[in-house]
Amino acid sequence: HLFNWYDTRTLDPLTPRFVSTVDNGNLVASLWTLLHGSLEQLERPLLDPSLAAGILDCAHELTELRLLPRKSYAELEKGLSRPDWLAYALSIPDRTFYDLRHAQRKHSVEAGWFIDEAVSRLNAIRKTVRTYMPWLLPEFDSLRQNATLKSLSKPTNPPLNVLPDFITQLDADLNSISEKPAETPAETKDASIHQLLALLPEARRRSLSLIDEIREIAADSNALANQMDFSFLVNERRKLLAVGFEVETNRVTSACYDLLASEARIAAFVAIAKGEISQDLWFSLSRLHTLQQGRPILLSWSGTMFEYLMPAIWMRTQPDTLLARSQEAAVRVQRAYGASKGTPWGISESARAKKDNDGSYGYFAFGIPSLAISKPEGNATVISPYSTFLALQADTPAAVENLRRMSRMGWLGQFGFYDSADYISAPGTRRRKYELVRNWMAHHQGMSLLAVTNLLRDGIIQHWFHQDPRVQATELLLEEKPVAYIQPSEKYGAPAA
Repeated sequence: HLFNWYDTRTLDPLTPRFVSTVDNGNLVASLWTLLHGSLEQLERPLLDPSLAAGILDCAHELTELRLLPRKSYAELEKGLSRPDWLAYALSIPDRTFYDLRHAQRKHSVEAGWFIDEAVSRLNAIRKTVRTYMPWLLPEFDSLRQNATLKSLSKPTNPPLNVLPDFITQLDADLNSISEKPAETPAETKDASIHQLLALLPEARRRSLSLIDEIREIAADSNALANQMDFSFLVNERRKLLAVGFEVETNRVTSACYDLLASEARIAAFVAIAKGEISQDLWFSLSRLHTLQQGRPILLSWSGTMFEYLMPAIWMRTQPDTLLARSQEAAVRVQRAYGASKGTPWGISESARAKKDNDGSYGYFAFGIPSLAISKPEGNATVISPYSTFLALQADTPAAVENLRRMSRMGWLGQFGFYDSADYISAPGTRRRKYELVRNWMAHHQGMSLLAVTNLLRDGIIQHWFHQDPRVQATELLLEEKPVAYIQPSEKYGAPAA
């Protein structure tokens, strides 16, 4: 297992050395996701049509900023939507975006970023083609039109795992044409045949090397996950996963994760899937629940969005199950709580504005009191944008609107949304209802990016995680049915529209 804290300058573990159950559970889930995500890349073309969509996104933003003429955008959209979008992308001149530089000086830094990003993406496509698929370069247009070249009459952007064989066949076809004697004295050979032949051996070598590297990533991911044994993290007296293992004292902690509505749910699941702990532990997790808007919802320790929704980054949530109902209800309660306070919604553990003696922001598990077993003291209104990202799949329209609201309020910085807006520490400040915590935490940014990816790519992170046979053999645990509906409670009203 990895330790919980390291010196970022020396990479030495910090004392006291500690193995965190929940963080290593997250790591196993991520490694299994990387394993199957890597293997899937072997079955996909190196250049996916989604790359065209990325360039169009940049062009759309520049059009909205009135830097790129709408006519130019329409031409790009038409060309990049064609089946042969790749040939069109290679023909886009640099000046399409570079010529916007002069006008950009009157606009924001953001406009310059989109210009650079569009050019960077086009250059990356060109580099990939030249390195792995040189036959797609514009200088070989005549060969692609040659009816005798059967290799190039097939899809010329094949999946990566068949790319070396494609190159071998193309090499043979080109050599066959090159060695064939001219039928008439006036017939001449296309000089580009020899130019392409000279590029193919290196392209094949590089494609084989890339395949090996991806397979090595997959193998390393699997090996690292397999080496992480969770059996010693069980508190034998309570038959639950301990919070962690203290290396210096050589013992597991007395504190345990004993709730199903917990961020440790993913650690329990992967440990069961690996066969290192019994399924009985899953059913030992408490299903204590409360009523919100007439519906039962599992109680968590701190009432954070993190506890309810973080494991769903990897684990699918089946409709009308105990977990699905609780996740949906948690979002409704969070929305209602925000509405009652007149603030955006989304509360989880996060940084707060109050700083310690070293000048660093403090950190606390803020939550909704009505969902928490451990009631936090005082006001819990510290809003963390990453909490809303976690809710994207549970309530997409409400989450997107909440993020837009935060953006309009100025909570978005150069590297994404700030970690939180602290409504607790701000009342003493003049003309401000809250104080922004202007930092970014890699953990929170990473969860946000994965949540966005799941939304935009139809749950691809969950798909890769569930590709693992060990997960498939265990996923029935996620289909537990909820308790029956109970009469409505008036504790919270319906969220504001």
